[in-house]
Formats: sequence, structure tokens, C-alpha cells
Amino acid sequence: MTTINYDVYGHCIKCHTNLIFSEVIDGKYVERWSPLKNETKYLLDDGSQMRVCLCTPCKNNMTFSDEENKEIMKCVIRGWDRETDMLVKDNGKSGWTKEHKKKHMDFYKKKYIAMNSEKIDKKVLKKVFKNKKEKVK
Repeated sequence: MTTINYDVYGHCIKCHTNLIFSEVIDGKYVERWSPLKNETKYLLDDGSQMRVCLCTPCKNNMTFSDEENKEIMKCVIRGWDRETDMLVKDNGKSGWTKEHKKKHMDFYKKKYIAMNSEKIDKKVLKKVFKNKKEKVK
């Protein structure tokens, strides 16, 4: 089994366990989430929010430290890079070119996690983000 170190849909961002399983229900093939599937939300530096998939044990052990946030963002960026590679490799069916991928990734790889925003009121988030923007200037 190969260990992955990039974000993949349906996998825990920390331990990379696949949290989607398949089963046959009433003769139909159905994909379902594992009962261990969880997620958390992050506020990015540009004010956008990002949700990431986590298994419950990893979420319960999260510290949301700057170092942990950096590792999660690196993993997410590697996932974005992998996804755009696949879009470029589809022989132009998606309209993606190597140049478009480079431009896209140059923009998105600059993003970083400002903070975990899961339990924070939206009004507070806007205020925090405004203050962080002012400090950067």
C-alpha cells in the first residue's frame, strides 16, 4: 500500500485514511461516508474559507498550531497540484494547458491558513480578517 502525502477527496488530510466505502444496497452500488468522517474549516489569508476532511481520531488530536496548519496547507496545495496535473493530461478535453496550470498554481500556492474558523461566529471572522489584513500592510 502506498502512503500519500497530498489531499485527496474523501481521505483524511492528516493520516490519509480513505473515509469513503462502497456497498451494495437493494442491488445498487452505493458510495457512503465512513462514520469516522469529520471535517474542519479554516480561514485563509484572503478571507475565503476552506473545509478539509478529517477522520474523527485525527480531529480530536488536532492542536491547530501554526506548524500543523502549515503542514495541512502544504498537503492541500500538493492535492491541488495533482488535480491540475490530471486536468492537463486529459488531452485538452477540460481546456487546461500547462500554461493555465502554472498560472493557476502560482496564484493558489501563495494562500495560507490564517486560522481555524470552525467555532467562530461569522461577524467575528470578518473583524479578525480585517485586522490581519491591516497588520500585513
